[in-house]
Amino acid sequence: QIRPQLTEADRGRFVTVNTDNGEFEIDDDDLAGSLRAQERFGMDAPLFLIRAGFRAAYSMGVSDEDSRLENW
Repeated sequence: QIRPQLTEADRGRFVTVNTDNGEFEIDDDDLAGSLRAQERFGMDAPLFLIRAGFRAAYSMGVSDEDSRLENW
């Protein structure tokens, strides 16, 4: 529902999604977009942050391409 509304120019931008209704805010800055979403949807709205074109907004530790995974 969201992906068709995004363009190649949005790749890497942060998308804050209201999981109740699918509406979203998009911004280069994760905090700015999240704060705008809170203002728009309310403090109690269930929000989910993702990065356009990526599986997650952030990565922690090693990535899939990290050779250290071969030893695990």
